[in-house]
Amino acid sequence: AAFRNEPAKRTKTSMKKKCSSIRDSKTSLKRAEKVGSMGSPAHPANISKSQKNMGGKDEFEFAKKLQQEADKQARKLRNAGISGAKCWYCDAKLIENGATRAFVGINPAGGKSSEQIDIERGSLEAPYSVRGYNSWLDEDGWEGKGRQHQARVKQMFESMYGRAWAEKLRETACLNVVPLRTGNASEIPATVWDFSYQWFGHVIEHVRPKLILCNGNGEIKSPWAVLCSLYRVNDVKKIPVGAPGSTASIKETVIESEVLMGTRIIGMPLLNRFGWPETFSALATLGPFF
Repeated sequence: AAFRNEPAKRTKTSMKKKCSSIRDSKTSLKRAEKVGSMGSPAHPANISKSQKNMGGKDEFEFAKKLQQEADKQARKLRNAGISGAKCWYCDAKLIENGATRAFVGINPAGGKSSEQIDIERGSLEAPYSVRGYNSWLDEDGWEGKGRQHQARVKQMFESMYGRAWAEKLRETACLNVVPLRTGNASEIPATVWDFSYQWFGHVIEHVRPKLILCNGNGEIKSPWAVLCSLYRVNDVKKIPVGAPGSTASIKETVIESEVLMGTRIIGMPLLNRFGWPETFSALATLGPFF
Protein backbone atom coordinates (compact mmCIF):
# COMPACT_ATOMS: atom_id res chain seq x y z
CA ALA A 1 0.00 0.00 0.00
CA ALA A 2 1.10 3.56 -0.64
CA PHE A 3 2.36 5.54 2.31
CA ARG A 4 3.59 9.02 3.17
CA ASN A 5 6.44 9.83 5.52
CA GLU A 6 6.78 12.92 7.69
CA PRO A 7 10.23 14.56 8.04
CA ALA A 8 12.35 12.45 10.35
CA LYS A 9 14.33 13.86 13.26
CA ARG A 10 17.96 12.84 13.01
CA THR A 11 18.29 11.34 16.45
CA LYS A 12 19.70 8.11 17.70
CA THR A 13 16.22 6.97 18.72
CA SER A 14 14.65 7.55 15.33
CA MET A 15 17.57 5.93 13.59
CA LYS A 16 17.38 2.77 15.64
CA LYS A 17 13.74 2.56 14.88
CA LYS A 18 13.98 3.28 11.17
CA CYS A 19 17.21 1.65 10.21
CA SER A 20 17.31 -0.87 13.64
CA SER A 21 47.65 1.08 -5.17
CA ILE A 22 44.61 -0.35 -8.00
CA ARG A 23 47.67 -2.75 -7.82
CA ASP A 24 49.46 -1.71 -10.99
CA SER A 25 49.18 -4.63 -13.33
CA LYS A 26 49.44 -3.95 -17.02
CA THR A 27 45.71 -4.37 -17.44
CA SER A 28 44.72 -1.89 -14.75
CA LEU A 29 47.28 0.61 -15.96
CA LYS A 30 45.85 0.48 -19.46
CA ARG A 31 42.37 1.02 -18.09
CA ALA A 32 43.55 3.99 -16.05
CA GLU A 33 45.14 5.49 -19.15
CA LYS A 34 41.86 5.19 -21.03
CA VAL A 35 39.99 7.31 -18.50
CA GLY A 36 42.97 9.63 -17.95
CA SER A 37 45.33 9.76 -15.01
CA MET A 38 45.34 12.84 -12.78
CA GLY A 39 48.59 12.00 -11.02
CA SER A 40 50.38 9.43 -8.92
CA PRO A 41 48.33 7.52 -6.34
CA ALA A 42 48.46 8.84 -2.80
CA HIS A 43 46.33 8.40 0.28
CA PRO A 44 43.24 10.64 -0.01
CA ALA A 45 44.17 12.51 3.16
CA ASN A 46 47.49 13.58 1.63
CA ILE A 47 46.33 14.65 -1.82
CA SER A 48 45.05 18.12 -0.93
CA LYS A 49 48.51 19.73 -0.82
CA SER A 50 49.25 18.90 -4.45
CA GLN A 51 45.86 18.99 -6.16
CA LYS A 52 44.62 22.58 -6.12
CA ASN A 53 42.59 24.45 -8.68
CA MET A 54 43.59 27.82 -10.12
CA GLY A 55 42.01 29.68 -7.20
CA GLY A 56 44.16 27.81 -4.70
CA LYS A 57 41.20 25.86 -3.34
CA ASP A 58 41.40 22.10 -2.92
CA GLU A 59 39.39 20.64 -5.79
CA PHE A 60 38.20 17.80 -3.53
CA GLU A 61 37.59 19.82 -0.38
CA PHE A 62 34.13 18.45 0.44
CA ALA A 63 34.82 14.87 -0.68
CA LYS A 64 37.99 14.64 1.40
CA LYS A 65 36.39 16.24 4.43
CA LEU A 66 33.71 13.53 4.41
CA GLN A 67 36.38 10.88 3.72
CA GLN A 68 38.34 12.06 6.74
CA GLU A 69 35.23 11.93 8.93
CA ALA A 70 34.64 8.31 7.88
CA ASP A 71 38.32 7.39 8.37
CA LYS A 72 38.26 8.90 11.86
CA GLN A 73 35.14 6.94 12.78
CA ALA A 74 36.65 3.73 11.38
CA ARG A 75 39.78 4.15 13.52
CA LYS A 76 37.65 4.81 16.56
CA LEU A 77 35.65 1.61 16.02
CA ARG A 78 38.49 -0.64 14.85
CA ASN A 79 37.94 -2.98 17.79
CA ALA A 80 34.18 -3.15 17.13
CA GLY A 81 34.39 -5.10 13.88
CA ILE A 82 35.04 -2.15 11.54
CA SER A 83 37.70 -2.72 8.86
CA GLY A 84 38.40 0.75 7.56
CA ALA A 85 36.28 3.01 5.37
CA LYS A 86 35.53 3.12 1.65
CA CYS A 87 33.51 6.18 0.68
CA TRP A 88 33.50 6.62 -3.10
CA TYR A 89 33.10 4.18 -5.98
CA CYS A 90 33.34 6.91 -8.61
CA ASP A 91 35.37 9.96 -9.61
CA ALA A 92 35.35 12.11 -6.45
CA LYS A 93 34.52 15.14 -8.60
CA LEU A 94 30.99 13.76 -8.88
CA ILE A 95 30.76 13.99 -5.10
CA GLU A 96 32.44 17.39 -4.99
CA ASN A 97 30.56 19.09 -7.83
CA GLY A 98 27.30 17.15 -7.86
CA ALA A 99 25.81 14.62 -10.27
CA THR A 100 22.56 14.02 -12.13
CA ARG A 101 22.14 10.57 -10.63
CA ALA A 102 23.42 8.55 -7.68
CA PHE A 103 23.69 4.80 -7.13
CA VAL A 104 23.57 3.89 -3.44
CA GLY A 105 24.29 0.64 -1.60
CA ILE A 106 24.31 -0.10 2.10
CA ASN A 107 28.00 -0.54 3.03
CA PRO A 108 31.35 -1.96 1.88
CA ALA A 109 31.51 -5.57 3.01
CA GLY A 110 34.16 -8.27 3.01
CA GLY A 111 35.95 -7.39 6.24
CA LYS A 112 39.73 -7.11 6.58
CA SER A 113 40.53 -9.16 3.49
CA SER A 114 38.57 -6.80 1.23
CA GLU A 115 40.14 -3.81 2.94
CA GLN A 116 43.60 -5.19 2.18
CA ILE A 117 42.69 -5.82 -1.47
CA ASP A 118 41.47 -2.23 -1.83
CA ILE A 119 44.70 -0.92 -0.32
CA GLU A 120 46.88 -3.05 -2.60
CA ARG A 121 44.96 -2.11 -5.74
CA GLY A 122 44.75 1.60 -4.93
CA SER A 123 40.95 1.53 -4.95
CA LEU A 124 40.73 4.01 -2.09
CA GLU A 125 42.75 6.73 -3.82
CA ALA A 126 41.63 6.08 -7.41
CA PRO A 127 38.51 8.30 -7.04
CA TYR A 128 40.90 11.22 -6.49
CA SER A 129 43.69 10.28 -8.88
CA VAL A 130 41.99 8.75 -11.94
CA ARG A 131 39.71 10.99 -13.95
CA GLY A 132 36.39 9.31 -14.77
CA TYR A 133 37.05 6.42 -12.38
CA ASN A 134 34.21 4.00 -11.61
CA SER A 135 34.59 0.89 -9.45
CA TRP A 136 31.94 -1.07 -11.34
CA LEU A 137 33.74 -0.53 -14.63
CA ASP A 138 37.42 -0.28 -13.70
CA GLU A 139 38.14 -2.66 -10.81
CA ASP A 140 39.39 -6.14 -11.78
CA GLY A 141 39.56 -9.28 -9.73
CA TRP A 142 36.26 -9.15 -7.86
CA GLU A 143 35.50 -12.67 -6.68
CA GLY A 144 32.39 -14.72 -5.92
CA LYS A 145 29.35 -12.61 -5.09
CA GLY A 146 31.37 -9.45 -5.68
CA ARG A 147 31.91 -10.30 -9.32
CA GLN A 148 28.23 -11.23 -9.70
CA HIS A 149 27.20 -7.95 -8.10
CA GLN A 150 29.49 -5.99 -10.39
CA ALA A 151 27.95 -7.71 -13.44
CA ARG A 152 24.40 -7.02 -12.29
CA VAL A 153 25.06 -3.34 -11.73
CA LYS A 154 26.19 -3.18 -15.35
CA GLN A 155 23.06 -5.06 -16.44
CA MET A 156 20.89 -2.61 -14.53
CA PHE A 157 22.40 0.40 -16.27
CA GLU A 158 22.21 -1.30 -19.66
CA SER A 159 18.49 -1.96 -19.16
CA MET A 160 18.01 1.73 -18.36
CA TYR A 161 20.23 3.44 -20.92
CA GLY A 162 20.89 0.96 -23.74
CA ARG A 163 24.11 1.63 -25.65
CA ALA A 164 24.93 4.65 -23.49
CA TRP A 165 24.92 2.60 -20.27
CA ALA A 166 28.69 2.68 -19.58
CA GLU A 167 28.90 6.44 -20.08
CA LYS A 168 25.90 6.97 -17.79
CA LEU A 169 27.38 4.70 -15.12
CA ARG A 170 30.69 6.56 -15.27
CA GLU A 171 28.80 9.85 -14.74
CA THR A 172 26.94 8.49 -11.68
CA ALA A 173 27.87 9.31 -8.08
CA CYS A 174 28.37 5.88 -6.48
CA LEU A 175 28.53 5.42 -2.72
CA ASN A 176 27.05 3.62 0.27
CA VAL A 177 24.84 4.87 3.08
CA VAL A 178 27.36 3.44 5.55
CA PRO A 179 30.97 4.18 4.52
CA LEU A 180 32.49 1.85 7.14
CA ARG A 181 33.43 -1.71 6.19
CA THR A 182 32.11 -4.76 8.03
CA GLY A 183 32.05 -8.47 7.21
CA ASN A 184 28.49 -8.01 5.93
CA ALA A 185 25.61 -5.57 6.37
CA SER A 186 24.07 -7.52 9.25
CA GLU A 187 27.18 -6.76 11.36
CA ILE A 188 26.80 -2.96 11.27
CA PRO A 189 26.74 -1.75 14.93
CA ALA A 190 24.06 0.69 16.12
CA THR A 191 26.68 3.39 16.70
CA VAL A 192 27.72 3.14 13.05
CA TRP A 193 24.12 3.60 11.92
CA ASP A 194 23.88 6.73 14.06
CA PHE A 195 27.02 8.20 12.44
CA SER A 196 26.13 7.10 8.90
CA TYR A 197 22.59 8.46 8.99
CA GLN A 198 23.93 12.00 9.30
CA TRP A 199 27.01 11.40 7.12
CA PHE A 200 24.93 10.13 4.21
CA GLY A 201 22.39 12.94 4.51
CA HIS A 202 25.22 15.46 4.31
CA VAL A 203 26.63 13.82 1.17
CA ILE A 204 23.39 13.31 -0.75
CA GLU A 205 22.24 16.88 -0.08
CA HIS A 206 25.56 18.13 -1.44
CA VAL A 207 25.42 15.95 -4.57
CA ARG A 208 21.73 16.83 -5.18
CA PRO A 209 20.94 14.14 -7.77
CA LYS A 210 17.72 14.15 -9.80
CA LEU A 211 17.60 10.34 -9.63
CA ILE A 212 18.72 8.04 -6.82
CA LEU A 213 19.01 4.30 -7.53
CA CYS A 214 19.02 2.13 -4.42
CA ASN A 215 20.45 -1.37 -4.22
CA GLY A 216 18.02 -2.70 -1.62
CA ASN A 217 14.49 -1.54 -0.85
CA GLY A 218 13.59 -3.25 2.43
CA GLU A 219 11.66 -1.31 5.05
CA ILE A 220 14.64 -1.27 7.43
CA LYS A 221 18.42 -1.16 7.01
CA SER A 222 18.37 -0.46 3.29
CA PRO A 223 19.27 2.63 1.21
CA TRP A 224 15.57 2.97 0.38
CA ALA A 225 14.55 2.90 4.05
CA VAL A 226 17.18 5.49 5.01
CA LEU A 227 16.09 7.90 2.27
CA CYS A 228 12.42 7.51 3.20
CA SER A 229 13.35 8.21 6.82
CA LEU A 230 15.47 11.25 6.06
CA TYR A 231 12.99 12.88 3.68
CA ARG A 232 9.26 13.23 3.17
CA VAL A 233 8.26 11.25 0.08
CA ASN A 234 5.26 10.97 -2.22
CA ASP A 235 3.09 7.87 -2.57
CA VAL A 236 5.12 4.75 -3.31
CA LYS A 237 4.57 2.75 -6.49
CA LYS A 238 5.46 -0.96 -6.44
CA ILE A 239 6.25 -3.01 -9.54
CA PRO A 240 6.26 -6.78 -8.83
CA VAL A 241 9.08 -8.83 -10.38
CA GLY A 242 9.79 -12.53 -10.63
CA ALA A 243 7.56 -15.57 -10.53
CA PRO A 244 3.90 -15.46 -9.40
CA GLY A 245 3.80 -15.29 -5.62
CA SER A 246 7.19 -13.61 -5.32
CA THR A 247 7.27 -10.67 -2.93
CA ALA A 248 10.17 -9.00 -4.76
CA SER A 249 9.35 -5.64 -6.29
CA ILE A 250 10.85 -2.40 -7.58
CA LYS A 251 9.73 0.63 -5.60
CA GLU A 252 9.46 4.17 -6.89
CA THR A 253 8.70 7.51 -5.25
CA VAL A 254 9.61 11.22 -5.34
CA ILE A 255 11.09 13.30 -2.52
CA GLU A 256 8.86 16.17 -1.35
CA SER A 257 11.24 17.68 1.21
CA GLU A 258 12.59 21.08 0.20
CA VAL A 259 16.30 20.26 0.01
CA LEU A 260 15.86 17.47 -2.56
CA MET A 261 12.40 18.43 -3.82
CA GLY A 262 11.48 16.45 -6.95
CA THR A 263 14.31 13.91 -6.71
CA ARG A 264 13.12 10.54 -7.99
CA ILE A 265 14.01 7.42 -5.97
CA ILE A 266 13.99 3.96 -7.50
CA GLY A 267 14.48 1.18 -4.96
CA MET A 268 15.73 -2.03 -6.52
CA PRO A 269 15.47 -5.39 -4.73
CA LEU A 270 18.95 -6.57 -3.80
CA LEU A 271 20.72 -7.20 -7.09
CA ASN A 272 22.68 -10.17 -5.76
CA ARG A 273 19.43 -11.98 -4.93
CA PHE A 274 16.97 -10.58 -7.45
CA GLY A 275 19.09 -9.63 -10.45
CA TRP A 276 16.78 -11.57 -12.76
CA PRO A 277 15.98 -10.75 -16.40
CA GLU A 278 12.41 -10.00 -15.23
CA THR A 279 13.75 -7.44 -12.77
CA PHE A 280 15.68 -5.51 -15.41
CA SER A 281 12.80 -5.74 -17.90
CA ALA A 282 10.46 -4.23 -15.31
CA LEU A 283 12.98 -1.48 -14.57
CA ALA A 284 13.18 -0.57 -18.26
CA THR A 285 9.44 0.19 -18.28
CA LEU A 286 10.00 3.04 -15.81
CA GLY A 287 12.02 5.09 -18.31
CA PRO A 288 12.98 7.57 -19.50
CA PHE A 289 15.66 8.17 -16.87
CA PHE A 290 17.83 11.17 -16.05
